[in-house]
Amino acid sequence: MPFLPATWLKTGGLVLILTGLVGQSALASETPSPSVRISPLHFRPQQGGAGDTIAFYWQGGYHVFYLNNAGQWAHNVSTDLIHWKELPPALSPSTGPAGPDAVCWTGSVVEHAGTFYLFYTGQNLKDPRNDQKVMLATSKDLIHWEKQPDRTFYPDGKIYWSKSINGSAGSLGYHHQAFRDPDVFWNEQAQQWWMLLHALKVEGHIPCVGLYTSPDLMKWTPHSPLVTGVSADCSQTFPLQGRWFIIGVATDYMSAPTPAGPYPQDLQLYKNGGRLSGEPYDCGDLFVPKSLFDGKRRFLCGTLPRRDSPRDDGTNGWSGRLLIYEMSRRADGTLGVRIPQEVEESFGTSTPVRLPEHPCWPRTASGLRVASGQAHANLGRLPTRCLLSAQLVVPPTGRAGFWLGGNAKGEQAFRLFVDVGTQRVIWDRDTLPLGAGPAKERPYRPLKIQPGDKISVKIALDGDAAVACINDTVGLATRIYDRRDNTFGMWSDTVGTEFSDITLRSVHEPTTSK
Repeated sequence: MPFLPATWLKTGGLVLILTGLVGQSALASETPSPSVRISPLHFRPQQGGAGDTIAFYWQGGYHVFYLNNAGQWAHNVSTDLIHWKELPPALSPSTGPAGPDAVCWTGSVVEHAGTFYLFYTGQNLKDPRNDQKVMLATSKDLIHWEKQPDRTFYPDGKIYWSKSINGSAGSLGYHHQAFRDPDVFWNEQAQQWWMLLHALKVEGHIPCVGLYTSPDLMKWTPHSPLVTGVSADCSQTFPLQGRWFIIGVATDYMSAPTPAGPYPQDLQLYKNGGRLSGEPYDCGDLFVPKSLFDGKRRFLCGTLPRRDSPRDDGTNGWSGRLLIYEMSRRADGTLGVRIPQEVEESFGTSTPVRLPEHPCWPRTASGLRVASGQAHANLGRLPTRCLLSAQLVVPPTGRAGFWLGGNAKGEQAFRLFVDVGTQRVIWDRDTLPLGAGPAKERPYRPLKIQPGDKISVKIALDGDAAVACINDTVGLATRIYDRRDNTFGMWSDTVGTEFSDITLRSVHEPTTSK
């Protein structure tokens, strides 16, 4: 593949948000324009939308691959988490209708002995051996990739179901008839390469997390599934602070003391949506996340889908923007995410928000306290791109938080608030849930709070992308489209809430990079 000129794109932080552009005819392989619209959190790919992500770190470079609307593996890299270079697509589908990879689906990238290995899913319903199979491309520089068709392999038909060998899977839906999404990593304990896949057991036609092993990344041996009873697309396994985790297409996960487990078996989760067990680390708007480790910190990269129309009650689409969190293990051992420090600093200097005089909100040493229920205070107008930070003392009961994107009177606004009764932190729109499917998208997170607890609240806004973080461990990413007059403020429906240390960081509007 000839090298295409790259364009440096300043995004100003590690929360990398890519605008999803619709249109199946988009050709992301075109040379990027020398003029690209940018902002500190907002990378706009030249063509196509951004879907499934594959994150990889190598010698100071943060590489983010993603599937675009042209069926390619698009590719971006940064050395400082601020400036991003758009590289040529790493992978494109075969041109012939009978090619094994008429469609290229997700996978993973690893390095071994000076060569980079890109494992991916080739899909073609016309392939007589199986429509899904594991394929390989290799590279010496992470930019120029060469497919290795002789290293393609299909499900074995003994442990993992193959339609050409085992026949029909009966009434089981196509989503579960899987042999895709290879996740490859080095298992230090076993001293061999492991590959996890979304697969289907021959026995009983039960979806599972399949396992293959290899001594050299070339010859792969099938083994019994690592987890059975889950239909988990795009799974990834990684260690974090002494424990191993499996994450999937949603924000649910499993964990175990070793990469081999033990994990729960004989689950029935594929019958109710296929989610993994474990408390989600973000609400359901974050989609198809993968992680990378730079030797010090682990980051999570996923898609923040665009809503149809676009409108606040629209259905989430497949592609959208790419969002990156920093990951951690919380005090109780569960996964936590936060807005990376680089992102916070990219918004500029923190400035205290001027607090209004309010008869229901007497002043404290550094803020305001609610002295009567059903009170709200207008704090002015928000910039289009900003970071709002505050401390909130949890009231004895009821709900309290911030509203933003309201009209001049502060009405019809988006709200981020804690609910003492339900023990949740929630996004909504003037009492209405966001999105067309709140049960699936879950615009809320469980939050263990007690009256009198002091919690930190951060809300990063970039256009229609909103990323909230509680106590630097609980994330809630969503879309907010109609911000009306863009006013913001505080509200509480009970006494005892305290707001303090309210600050705002604001950055310039989008500019043009030459």
